[in-house]
Amino acid sequence: MEKVKSVNAVKARKNFGELIEEVYYRGDQFVLERSGRPMAAMVPLPVLDQWKKQRLEDMKVFDEIWASNPAVEASELTKAVNKTITQSRQARQKKARHGASGTRF
Repeated sequence: MEKVKSVNAVKARKNFGELIEEVYYRGDQFVLERSGRPMAAMVPLPVLDQWKKQRLEDMKVFDEIWASNPAVEASELTKAVNKTITQSRQARQKKARHGASGTRF
């Protein structure tokens, strides 16, 4: 997993072309800050696509759980789903760290 770099908005504006190239060609990720406060991010398109895909998968799981537990309070179900998603992501990250093949992104 790539390290996320922080850059202030003024520097990002001045070096926008360079940042885009670093994101596209090197797979770098940036958090854009204004007055030290994170405001936005720049990530490679494959990363964004993976996040979108994962979000859809997460929502499918949520819908399945919701349908199979109609008597459960929504807040309790939401807590259980969030816990499961967090555990799943942690397991996936652990697997990626231990099985990294040197591929960027």
